[in-house]
Amino acid sequence: MADLEHIPQTYEDACSVLARSHAEEVQFPIRVYCFPDPTRQEVRLVEISNSFPENVDSTRYAARMDPGPGEGPAQAKLVVPVVTLRPSDDFPFRSSVALVTEAEWERILAGDLRIGGKWRTDDRYQIWPQ
Repeated sequence: MADLEHIPQTYEDACSVLARSHAEEVQFPIRVYCFPDPTRQEVRLVEISNSFPENVDSTRYAARMDPGPGEGPAQAKLVVPVVTLRPSDDFPFRSSVALVTEAEWERILAGDLRIGGKWRTDDRYQIWPQ
């Protein structure tokens, strides 16, 4: 994880600090969306850039067929991998991040591709750039 300016004390601050830290660390254009956790325990970010490798067609990432909540095997969709880190002294929230290309982002919005876990696309908001 990148060095953070300060240790976030609130969930909203944690989302903002982590998004800004990740976005300012890279040397290419990036957009970041937050997918709020209803329990406010896990910061969930999707970082979007065409500088990232594709998940679905890359041997580096193993996308899997997985039914979503309330879906049977016939409705299974490819799943974008998510990297999850536990809370630490510097960042007291669990954090999960998915890296996707612009094309993968469009597939997520269209419902053809899912993000691992129970992330709801209708709750998302753009957190970077503001």
